[in-house]
Parts: sequence; structure tokens; C-alpha cells
Amino acid sequence: MSGFCIAVNACKSEQQIRYEQFVISGKNLYENHCANCHGKNGEGLRNLYPALTSSSKLGETAYLTCLIQNGSTGKEVNMPANPALYAIDIAQVITYLNDRWGEKKITETEEVAKVKC
Repeated sequence: MSGFCIAVNACKSEQQIRYEQFVISGKNLYENHCANCHGKNGEGLRNLYPALTSSSKLGETAYLTCLIQNGSTGKEVNMPANPALYAIDIAQVITYLNDRWGEKKITETEEVAKVKC
């Protein structure tokens, strides 16, 4: 069985494998840091925490980076800060969010690291 897995992965590009790694890691981070409020399926919690499934902000890396790092207590979004997350963690979460509910593209760690909030 393990030979089959090796053969399947050999057919994927390095970029595709990296993308899948980001999605898997992002899912784990989302489940540990975000799902409690936004829901396992991104459905949100009434007016308290917005649904991610229909968010127009998913493609906005800078906005999401600042929101994840610093949180918000605004009218639209009520979210605690996550200062313990590194740029790679944030990139993986954003990649996961976009894989589930937005454009299927990788968010690079360097892109997140250069954002000034």
C-alpha cells in the first residue's frame, strides 16, 4: 500500500504538494484557533461571529493577516487577537480558508510577513 502512495505523490508537482501541506496545516490551525467561534464549516455564530462561507474578504491577504494577528472588536467583526501565530501559520490558515470558501491558491509566508498592520 505504501508503494501506491509514493507513486501517487510522485505524479504531483512540488507546488501542488506544498499547497496541500498548507491546506492540511491550515485546517489544523483553523480547528484549534478559529472553529470555536466561526464554526467547523465556517457558518459563523449569528451576529456575534461572521460566517466565512460568504465573506468577500477572503482574497484580501493583508486584511486577513491583520485581523488574525490583531483581532477586532468592530461592528462587522468581533475576534480575539492571535499574536502567538507566526507568518507561516497565518499563511496556512489563509490558504485553508481560500481552499474551502474562496479562490484555491496558496498564500505565501513572505506575502504575510511583509504586511504592516
